[in-house]
Amino acid sequence: MQFVYNLVILIEIYAVLAVGLDITVGLGGIFVISQAAFYGVGAYATAVATTQFGFGFIPALLFSIALTALVGALVALPMRRVGGEYMVIATLAIQVIANDLFMNLVGITNGPMGITGIPAPEIFGHAVGSNAGFLILYLLIVLLAFAVRVLVGRSSFGLVLKGIRDDSVAVASLGKSVDPTKIKAMALSAGLAGGAGCLFAFYVGYVSPYTFTIEESTLILAMVILGGASTAIGPMLGAGILIALPELLRLLPIPNTILGPLEQI
Repeated sequence: MQFVYNLVILIEIYAVLAVGLDITVGLGGIFVISQAAFYGVGAYATAVATTQFGFGFIPALLFSIALTALVGALVALPMRRVGGEYMVIATLAIQVIANDLFMNLVGITNGPMGITGIPAPEIFGHAVGSNAGFLILYLLIVLLAFAVRVLVGRSSFGLVLKGIRDDSVAVASLGKSVDPTKIKAMALSAGLAGGAGCLFAFYVGYVSPYTFTIEESTLILAMVILGGASTAIGPMLGAGILIALPELLRLLPIPNTILGPLEQI
């Protein structure tokens, strides 16, 4: 049963990541390969805030979201007029730089050793110590993230974002602000990734730079594409498939020589 709890909790964390990335990739057509970088910023923000400043779960979650959204906006500023393959290269560079910073800012991140001792979350004085408690708490946050994604998609901001995806020149000719909309989308997407990083840090109790790599960004992007970009529920389904399927394969009577390549497929 604990295996099932762990699997569902991981799916919930990745669902938040995929929903956040869908705001840029799905709604805005902004091809980003740096979601794991923002995921890491949120996780490290939580680790530092809880271990050094005594933040509780809700303050740490809000702090991680706000800080990562700010980082996302700052990153988007110099890239606001970049698109297509150039956006891919630029966000790939951000991912590589972020991972190097996680590894080398020893005074903040503790370098390759990571940060340990992240306490269990407490909600209104009640500690969440069981996997069942994590599952329920994180499910509520997934529903909130999903509600944000639906509201964004239906809002005037979301309509402008979809217009930018289809034809940014036409949107600009109608007097809509293209660059500020892209920056807001990046900030919102990064903020949700930071929230997922907070969830990860509290659940695992340990943060290290080896988690937030380019492979992780690629996995999150694959979730969005597989589930169906710009479909609200699709990225969540993609997260469920790509996290659950490799684990379920382990339960089948398959030789290890075949299991490894099959998981990669």
